[in-house]
Amino acid sequence: MPGIDSKNVPRYLQNTEQVVDPEVAKFSGTIPHWLKGSLYASSPGVFDLENGSVNNWFDGYAIISKFEFDGRKVSFKSKYLQSNAHAKAVEAKRPVMQEFGTPPWSNSRKLFAKLIPFGPYDCTDNVVGTIFKLGSNLYTAGDTCYYHEIDPTTLSTLRTHHTMKTFGMNSISSQPLEDAAGNVYLVGGAIQPTFRYSVLKMPASAGKDKPLEKRFSTIASFPSRWMFGACPCRNFGMTENYIIMIEMPLVLNLMKLAATYVKGYCSTDWLDWRPEDGVRFYLIHKGSGNVVKTEVFSKLPFFTPSVINAFEEGNEIVLDVISMPNLDCNNATSLHNLRNRSDSQIPPENRPLDAGSIHRYIIPLLTRPLTQYPEGESLLKSSPFSSYKTVQATRTGERLIITPEILSDPGLGMDLQVINPNYRGKRYTFVYTTAGYMSTTFSPFANGIAKLNLETKVVTQWKVRPGCVPSEPVFVPAPETNESTEDDGILLTIVKMERAYEEDDFLVVVDAKSMTELGRAHLNSQVAGWYHATFFQG
Repeated sequence: MPGIDSKNVPRYLQNTEQVVDPEVAKFSGTIPHWLKGSLYASSPGVFDLENGSVNNWFDGYAIISKFEFDGRKVSFKSKYLQSNAHAKAVEAKRPVMQEFGTPPWSNSRKLFAKLIPFGPYDCTDNVVGTIFKLGSNLYTAGDTCYYHEIDPTTLSTLRTHHTMKTFGMNSISSQPLEDAAGNVYLVGGAIQPTFRYSVLKMPASAGKDKPLEKRFSTIASFPSRWMFGACPCRNFGMTENYIIMIEMPLVLNLMKLAATYVKGYCSTDWLDWRPEDGVRFYLIHKGSGNVVKTEVFSKLPFFTPSVINAFEEGNEIVLDVISMPNLDCNNATSLHNLRNRSDSQIPPENRPLDAGSIHRYIIPLLTRPLTQYPEGESLLKSSPFSSYKTVQATRTGERLIITPEILSDPGLGMDLQVINPNYRGKRYTFVYTTAGYMSTTFSPFANGIAKLNLETKVVTQWKVRPGCVPSEPVFVPAPETNESTEDDGILLTIVKMERAYEEDDFLVVVDAKSMTELGRAHLNSQVAGWYHATFFQG
């Protein structure tokens, strides 16, 4: 590694070797007998090459991991994502393509190439994001215009797809959502010639033998607020009847994107933070495709890395998000900042960023035009959440202004979260969360997993000692019985050691109801701390 002192760099910020031959873990404790299936994870795996390093944690060249459970044992394997970006970097022994925080390599032998506008097929295909299935096929996607099909057994990259060729979109959300009927939805955006958002649907009845472009259709399309820019389509919420898209004041500036080669821009340079423009919420009816005409805006601007869940309660939509007041997180995930910070606890006044907290918005579904309602009067009279103090929805001119209930203390670093997947789109009570790597020096959730009751705001935790850093938890529901409750199930996460000499990494199994540890799967192999992971039963 170029000039990297591995003894002083936390292990989760070092390169991870792939494990092609499966390793059977040494398990201490108890594995639930019903835990049978596969957990797939996407992680940054390679940060440093012989002649250069990437600049951001999210820029690490992706590695796909698989844990297989059969009720008695746990096995592990991993493989680098076979992307064009990684292949070019290996050949050049340094990063070559534009990444989230890494600019394209300025090669003096190719000065003319710098004058070429950056096109829709020039983006990196290095994907550190989500793992999902469409039909029986396994895919990984992230914040780029490429997605990859993965062999579920060997973890080899089977095919690389571009969203423009498949969906006619310059980008799509990295996590499809499936409703109770088996229909799958995506949100994407395209330049036509100005930017438009679209909602795509793959019906449950779509023929699985057809290519993806034949299975999805557009049910809604509407323009961005900005003539030469748009909010990246990262994620969205879904209830029984509605898709909810959040248009943050985070604007992908198309002029900056086109100048990538000339200016040496990375992806973060394309983004303009315009808090004065506010956050707009679009409600799209799943059945008709109609976009609700009411202009719904948040009272305060925010950035959300993820929508937790959404559901309908009476004539209202409840929407929960991870909320950050600015884009400090982009700088906080730079490798330089992560590798050079102090290991000591950072007092609140000196924290390097405003980290995530959980906010709940309630949006009334109005039965008549907004202008027929009096200004300043609460429109949430039927809300069942009587203990809430700040949640609000009022008319201000021709806009519906919504104020959230803050469900977790601001700035504590709730960055990565999961719920019982059987409760997506439904009323639910619990969310499980940990802190991202950018928050490990101050967040009380950095060395464990927190369980937050969304109605009482009470937090319970599973904790490990300082120096142990868990990744995003994965909720696996227990087999259903007549007495099943929402928190019947287990949580799985990989725990990385800050220092290699302390002990090996391990996968932990935590009871989601009591938040007590059931067991650990110890591995001799390196395991990358994952960004997102998904469990598939069977």
